[in-house]
Amino acid sequence: MDKVGDHAIDVKVGGSSVPNCPFLVKAYDSKNVRISEITSGTVGKPIYFSIDASAAGAGNLEIIVSANGRNVPNYVQSEGNAKFRVNFKPTEPSTHVLSVKFNGEPVPGSPYLVKVVDSTQSIISGQTLRMASLGKGVEFTVENRNDECSECKVVVTSPSGKKIDTEVSPQTNGFLVQFKPFEVGPHQVLVLLDGVTVAGSPFSCNIYDVNKVNISGFNSCCVGKPMTFQVDASQAGEGTLELVVTTRKSSVRAEVLMKSRGLYNVTFIPQEIVSHYINITFNEEDVPGSPFKIEVLDDIKDAMNGNTNTNTKSEEKRMNGGLVGVLNTLEFDGTNCDDKIEAIVTVGVLNTLEFDGTNCDDKIEAIVTGPQQTILAATALKTGDNKIRLEYKPQEIGMHKIEIFSDSKPVLKKPFFIGVCDPNRVKINDLNDGVVGREQQFKIDSSRAGRGVLSVSILCGEKEIPFNIKELASAVYMVSFVPRIDLSHKIDIQYNGHSVPGFPQTITIRDPSQSIIVHGNGIKRSIPGESSTFIIETGGFASAKDFDIIVTDPNGSPLPVKCYQQKNGSLLVEWNPMQTGHHKVDVLHLDKPVMGSPFKCDAFDASKVKLEKIKLNNLIVNKKVVFSLMRQEAGYAELDVTVTSPLGRHLPIEVKSMTEGEGELIEFVPTVAGKYKIAITYGGIEVPNSPITFIAQEGLSPKVEGNGLHNGIVNEPTTFTVDASGIYGEPEVRVDGPDSEAACNIEKENDIFHISLCVGEEKRISFDISEGGPGKLSAKLKNPDSSIDDLPVEQTGGHKFRICFRPKSEGEFQIFIYFSDLLLPQTPIQAIVSDNSQTSECATVVLRGHGLAGARVGEESEFTIDGTDAGNGQPEVTLTGVKADIPVKVAQISAKVFKAIYMPSIQGTYLLNVIWGQKQVKGCPLKVSILPSCDAKRVICSGDGLKGGSIGKEIKAFIDTRRAGPGELTAHCVGAHKIAYCELYDQMDGTFTLLIKPQEGGKHVLTIKYGGEHISDSPFTLRIAGAPDASKVRVIGPGIEHGVLPLYQSRFICDTRGAGAGQLTVRIRGPKGAFRVEMQRESQKDRTILCKYDPTEPGDYRIEVKWSGEHVPGSPFVVMIFDTQDELTRYIMGHYGTASGASSLPPLNAIECLNNGMSYGTSFGRMSWRGSTAEL
Repeated sequence: MDKVGDHAIDVKVGGSSVPNCPFLVKAYDSKNVRISEITSGTVGKPIYFSIDASAAGAGNLEIIVSANGRNVPNYVQSEGNAKFRVNFKPTEPSTHVLSVKFNGEPVPGSPYLVKVVDSTQSIISGQTLRMASLGKGVEFTVENRNDECSECKVVVTSPSGKKIDTEVSPQTNGFLVQFKPFEVGPHQVLVLLDGVTVAGSPFSCNIYDVNKVNISGFNSCCVGKPMTFQVDASQAGEGTLELVVTTRKSSVRAEVLMKSRGLYNVTFIPQEIVSHYINITFNEEDVPGSPFKIEVLDDIKDAMNGNTNTNTKSEEKRMNGGLVGVLNTLEFDGTNCDDKIEAIVTVGVLNTLEFDGTNCDDKIEAIVTGPQQTILAATALKTGDNKIRLEYKPQEIGMHKIEIFSDSKPVLKKPFFIGVCDPNRVKINDLNDGVVGREQQFKIDSSRAGRGVLSVSILCGEKEIPFNIKELASAVYMVSFVPRIDLSHKIDIQYNGHSVPGFPQTITIRDPSQSIIVHGNGIKRSIPGESSTFIIETGGFASAKDFDIIVTDPNGSPLPVKCYQQKNGSLLVEWNPMQTGHHKVDVLHLDKPVMGSPFKCDAFDASKVKLEKIKLNNLIVNKKVVFSLMRQEAGYAELDVTVTSPLGRHLPIEVKSMTEGEGELIEFVPTVAGKYKIAITYGGIEVPNSPITFIAQEGLSPKVEGNGLHNGIVNEPTTFTVDASGIYGEPEVRVDGPDSEAACNIEKENDIFHISLCVGEEKRISFDISEGGPGKLSAKLKNPDSSIDDLPVEQTGGHKFRICFRPKSEGEFQIFIYFSDLLLPQTPIQAIVSDNSQTSECATVVLRGHGLAGARVGEESEFTIDGTDAGNGQPEVTLTGVKADIPVKVAQISAKVFKAIYMPSIQGTYLLNVIWGQKQVKGCPLKVSILPSCDAKRVICSGDGLKGGSIGKEIKAFIDTRRAGPGELTAHCVGAHKIAYCELYDQMDGTFTLLIKPQEGGKHVLTIKYGGEHISDSPFTLRIAGAPDASKVRVIGPGIEHGVLPLYQSRFICDTRGAGAGQLTVRIRGPKGAFRVEMQRESQKDRTILCKYDPTEPGDYRIEVKWSGEHVPGSPFVVMIFDTQDELTRYIMGHYGTASGASSLPPLNAIECLNNGMSYGTSFGRMSWRGSTAEL
C-alpha cells in the first residue's frame, strides 16, 4: 500500500469471493504527522504547539510530556480535521521530554527536547541599567546560573524607535552587555535567554546628558536682597537636580521654583558681603562650569534704610504671589500702620514678613489666625538691624490675620491680612491638539485655588497668538483661539505670577489641507452604552464615499458605524461601544490607512470599579490605612486617587498592584487628626461611593473594665464597660465562646459603653494543632476538692479538636491541657463556677408582640408579658424618652400573663424597661422607635412629568396620599442654577396635582416629602429640554446639493442636538409623483433624523426644514437635478436656466400638502408638495 486511507481486499477462490469479503483495511503512516515548531519556555507559563495528523490516516494520537522522570499534564484541544492544539505548563526549570506517537509509532522528530528556564532566577545587575550618562554608555550583567542558557539576546530601543547595537560577551555564570546610546530619554532594554524573556524585561534605562543643563541669569547681587537665576534642564533628560549655595564659611538657604518640566527659578538672599558659590549637580554629576561664583555688593545700603519711610508704604502694601517652597518677603513700616494691608502668598510655604521693630522690646509675640479661626504656629524674632522677622507656614487658602505684640502690646495699630492662594489647585480641562483654522477651546478652573490673578499666553515660535477669555462662572474661564499655522503652540498659564503645574505645555496643530487628520475622543476613549464620536478632516479634497471606517470590539466583532458629512467638508463619525476593553478603529482612504490608523480606543465603565468597604471607625493618626480597588470589569482608564487632609492638602498615596492583576491596593497614612476625604475617579469619572469621608484621631486607647472581662454565670448576662471619652466612633466587641460567638448588646451613656453578654452552660474549648507537628492532645480537670478528672477530647476536623466538660459543683476549677505530654503555655486555665439560682439578676420572663419593635404617633400598640417560668411577682413597665415618657397600662390576662398597652404622642427613640419581682427582665431595656403618624412610603407619585419635559410646556405629576395618613406634603424642584416653580393643587380627596415650571434646561432634582420624610423614589431626576431654537439645527448631506439624476443621493441629515424640544417638519416641493419623503431615526432618544426623497425625474426641488414652525439655517434649500453632468456643469457656470422639462417655480403658498402625500395640479405645471414631521 502506498496511500493512507481505507482499502478493500477481495479474496477469491476458484473465481468466487470467500465469505465476508471484501475485507476493510485502514492504512496509516505516522511519518505524515506534522508538529509545529516547539520553542523554549518559562516556568509557570504555558507552552503551545500544534499537531496536524490529517494526512496520516486513521489512528490514535498519544502525547506524553515528562521532566526528570515525572509526567507533566498536557491539554489537547481539537481544531477539526485531525488537527490539534496542545499546551502544557512547566513547573520546574529543566529540559522537558515531549513524546508524540501515532498508533504506537513515534512521529518524525519524537521525542522532542524542550528547554524550560526560570526567568525569575536570572538576576540583572548594573547601576547604569537604571540610569546612565549619554557620554559614558551602559554596562550590566545578566546572571546565567550553572551556564544553563547558551544564548543571551538584548534588544535596545531608543525613544525615537531606533535600534541600538549591543555587545554581549559570555562570562562565567553570566553575560556582560554593553551599548552606547546616542540620544537622551528612556530606552527600552529587552533581555532574552534562549529566546525566553527575563522577568521584569523590558527594562527602562534613563539616559541623560549633563552637558545640556543650561544656567542663565547670573548677575551681581546686593546683600539682603533676593537673587534669582534660571536652570534649564528640560533637554537633559530625567534626573535629580541638586543645588547648594555656599560661602567659604557657611551655606546659604536657596528656594527652587519649578516653572515647568525641567525649568527652574532659583532664589537666595545673601546675608553678608562675600563671594557666594553655586554648586549644581545633575544626577550627581557636576554641571559644566560648576561651581559658579557670584559677587555680593553693598551699593544700595542707604536706599534700603529708606524703605521704612512712610512715603513708600503704599508701594509695599501688596506682595506678588508666592509658590510652594519659595521664601516670600514683605517689608514695611509697622509703627504707623493704620489701614488694612493685604498681600497674597502661597499655601504650604514658609512665609517670611519683616517689620520695623526699632521701638520694640526683645520679647516679641505673633498671632497668625487662619480662615477657620485656627491659630498657626508662628515665630517672631528681632534681627540685628532692629527689624522684626515673622515666619509662619499657611496650610489653607483664604485670608489670614496677623497680629504682632511687644511686651503684650500691639506693634501694629491694626491687624493686617494676607490672602493665601495655591496655584497647584488650578485645573485645566479639554486642552487637546488642534487643526489649522478651527477654534480651540479649553477651560481653566481656579475656584479652589483662592484669590489671585490669572494670566494666559499662547506662543507660536516667537509670535504671540491672540485669544479670547470668557468667565463662565465664578473663577471658571473658557479660553478660545484660532490657530493659523501648522506649528506647535506653546501655552503658559500663570496664577499670581507663578506657572500652573504642568505648564508651559505644547500642543500640536496640523493642517488638513496637507493630509487627512483624524481627531476626537472617539479614537481615544469611550464609555459602553454612550455614543462616541470623532472627526475626519478631509481638507476638501476627499468625499465621504472614499472612506471606510471599521470599528471592532475586543472580541474582533465589527460594530455599527454612522458617518455624516458636515458643512465644513469634514466627516463626523459616530459609534457606540457595547463592552469594556480595547477597541480598534480603522480609517481607510481609498483602501489605504490614514496616518495613525488603526487607532486604539479604550472603552471603560467607571461604574464597574468596586471598592472594598473601608472600616471608617477607629482610624488612628500615623497608622497606615489600606483598602483595595477592583477594576477587572471596568476596562482600562486613568485611575486618580486623591486623599485630602483636614488642612486641605493632598496626602501622598501608594498604589500597589495585587497578584494576578486582580486590582490595586491603595495605602496612605493620616498625619493629623480630623476629617479626611478620599476622591477616586476613573477616566475622569467618579467611581461609585466616591468621595469617602472618615475621621482620624490620635492614638488614644479606651479604658475597659468590669467583671465581665474575668468571669460570668452560665445563661446569665455579664457586663463590662468601655470608656471612650474623647475618641471618635463606636467600639466593636466580639466574644468568642467555646464553639460560637456570644451575643453582645452595646449601650452608650456619656461616651461610656455598657456591654452585656451571655455564655453557654456547657464549657467547650476548641484547638487547632495543624502547626503543632505530630502529637496527641489530652486534658485534665482539677476540681475544687483537688481531685483530678480526665476530660474527653473529641476530634471535630482534620486538625481540630474540642474539649467539653460540665461542672458538677460550685467553686474554682483548673484545666490542664497537654500536647505530647507537655503542658501548653498559659495553662492551667482557671474557671469559677457559681450557682445560677442564687445569683441570677435577671428574671426569666418572655416578652412578645409588635409593640416591642415600635409604633406610630397616635396609634395604640401593645405587647405581652409572660412570667409563667419567672416565679412570683408582678410586672413593672416604664417607657422613657428624651423629650417625654409614655405611660403604659398593664392588664392581667391570665395567671402570670399580662398585656401592656401604650399610645405615643411624640416621635423619637424610647427605652422600654420591664421589672419582674424586683429583677430586670433579660434583654431590657429595649429600644422602641416611635415613627410619625403618617407613612411617607405609602404615598404614590405618578405621571409623565416624572420623566421630564421642556421649557414652556406644562409638566404635571399626580400624588396620592390616601393610604399614608395625615401629614404635610411639600415639593421642591431645583435645576443646575435656578429653582423651578412648583404648584400643588389639592383635589380635596387626599390626592394632589403637581405642576412644575422650570426656568432653565438641564438636569433637575425633584424632592417630594410627606410628614418631613421622602416619599418612595424621592428625590426624582428630571431631564428638562431647553426651549426650541431653530438656529441650532444643522442640515447636512448630499440631498440638499445639486446633482445628476442617475447618480443622485437624496439623503440628508437633520441634527437637532442642542436645539431643545420641538417638532421637526420637512416639506419638499418638486415634480408631481416624482418623489416620496421618508424620515427615520434609530430610537426615540435619537436627536439625529435621516431624511430622503428619492427623486425619479429631473427638475426643481425646494426643501423646507422647520423646527417648531421656524426655518432652520439655510432653509429653504433649492436643489436642481439634471439628466446629465453637462447640464449640471452649465448650470453651475451660470449658462443654464432650469432643468430640462421643468417649469419655473410657482409662488411658495400656491400649493401646500403636509403629511399625507397628496398632490394637486396647478397652472404652473405638474408640481406637488410632500412632507413629514417628527416630534422630539
